[in-house]
Amino acid sequence: MKTKNKNNAQAKGEARVKLTTYAPSNPLNYSDTDSAVLPLPLSEKFTGNFIVQMSLVNKIEEGFFIGAKLYCYINNKKEVVIASAGIDPKLLNVNEFKNLLKEQI
Repeated sequence: MKTKNKNNAQAKGEARVKLTTYAPSNPLNYSDTDSAVLPLPLSEKFTGNFIVQMSLVNKIEEGFFIGAKLYCYINNKKEVVIASAGIDPKLLNVNEFKNLLKEQI
């Protein structure tokens, strides 16, 4: 169990270091173990199908990133995507995320 946690922490740390190579021209807005939200498209040298490369999943029109595993965004297809660890995302909506963000500011 400790080995797995150490490997997860190491992978997350290495991913954050790798993601900083995109900044400051493409600053990181949100990241998780296997994802990142950036304002600009990535260079082709960072994208692909290999395990160390990234792929485009969504183009975000509007997003509210509150904390780890707690975010909501609307993609360019007008689909709402909600992630919420510990609570059913079906119980949440965009307005609740807007209010949460206002409370943080």
